Amino acid sequence: ISSPGPVTLNGANDVNNLAATVTTAGNTFAFSDTDDLTVTTVDGVTGITTVNGPITLASGTTLTLTDPVDAGAAGTITLNNNGLATVAGTLTAGTLNLLGAGNVGSLANRINTTVNTIVLGKFGGDTFVNESGAVNLQGTSAGGNVDVVANGAITLAGVLNLGAGSATLDSTTISLAGFDLTGGTV
Repeated sequence: ISSPGPVTLNGANDVNNLAATVTTAGNTFAFSDTDDLTVTTVDGVTGITTVNGPITLASGTTLTLTDPVDAGAAGTITLNNNGLATVAGTLTAGTLNLLGAGNVGSLANRINTTVNTIVLGKFGGDTFVNESGAVNLQGTSAGGNVDVVANGAITLAGVLNLGAGSATLDSTTISLAGFDLTGGTV
């Protein structure tokens, strides 16, 4: 998909491979799939790119990102998956929203991010992130474990409630910034 305007395809789509570029600044790309979805290269378009516009990807089962997803430094990426989400390419955005019940990455295959803020709105599933710089972190995981390695400071930008899940935070500096961190094991 290549478009200067916003693209919203939130119906009952069933596509195996997807690539898209939205070329006008601030325009949205949104796509939902009934089952598994792979973001890859299709007809010369690699991954999904907007110019500081929101990107939303939803899958009924697995979500595989083999190529980069780039919303620009001021954009937002939202991933909503009910199966495993794996990422080989880097996710680049101002904010990364992680939703759904599925795992995001694994201990052996973390998702690679270059973002300012990660917001969890998960109702299950573990999350494993490798952040290239400093990152703000907040949200809920409803019992899912959260494991973040950052090449800079990790700062809570709001409450981080993991329910019975555990938090593993690895960075140069960790700051609660006056917010609560709740989990089974921290």
